[in-house]
Amino acid sequence: MSNPQTLTVACTTNTNNFSVWIDYNNNGNFESSELVVNNQSVAPGTNTNLNFNIPATGVMLNTPLRMRIIADSNDMSSNPCGQLAYGQVEDYEVSISSSTLSTQDVNNKSQDFVLYPNPSENGMFYIKHR
Repeated sequence: MSNPQTLTVACTTNTNNFSVWIDYNNNGNFESSELVVNNQSVAPGTNTNLNFNIPATGVMLNTPLRMRIIADSNDMSSNPCGQLAYGQVEDYEVSISSSTLSTQDVNNKSQDFVLYPNPSENGMFYIKHR
């Protein structure tokens, strides 16, 4: 597999550090091997591409998996469930087929994060943090 994927994120007010996990084996835990974006700094008012590859093995295919996105002023890459300083945590349901990543529509009442387009036709999503 090892298909390149891109999440595009943006912040509106403060610089945030983004970390992203995908529970590839669907065991309910975010393991260190499932950290796909490691503490990437994103400045306000810019679109930033976060690139990662889906591993060739150990991935549950065509199964709803949890993707966690953390944006915070602290480095959250070592703990997907840690205490945030000023940030936001969002979980999304994603499915991985033999070559692409897709997600279900998310009902996010606060609209702090927006994920689009959905579904992705080329493996690229945009995530905007308001």
